[in-house]
Amino acid sequence: MRLWWRAAWASRASSGAGAIRVDYAAASFTAGGKTLRKGDIITIDGSSGQVLAGRVAMQEPALSGEFATLMGWADQVRKLKVRANADTPNDARVAVRFGAEGIGLCRTEHMFFRGRPHPRGARDDPCRR
Repeated sequence: MRLWWRAAWASRASSGAGAIRVDYAAASFTAGGKTLRKGDIITIDGSSGQVLAGRVAMQEPALSGEFATLMGWADQVRKLKVRANADTPNDARVAVRFGAEGIGLCRTEHMFFRGRPHPRGARDDPCRR
């Protein structure tokens, strides 16, 4: 199963989840022979969309190996500045740590949500009304 998460909008969409069987009465779902219930911990790989049962140890991403070498070569010849999209101060700090030279798009209204869902689409989602 792949679960795609749009973190900035606190909304989700699933793709390739045809094998999931949801039991609303039991507040559970089954996929790949594994049943998870309401309250069970899952980890979502934000790059691949893979859903894993349980808590997985996290690590900070790092620019390393052959990719770091390639990016170093590109930095030597590029003429453009690298800008990042950042919706929060933390997004900006992470972008700078990874080499961004500025912020290209900053939707400052996102700083005021503080974990609350994005108001877009509120009429379609009863949880966000």
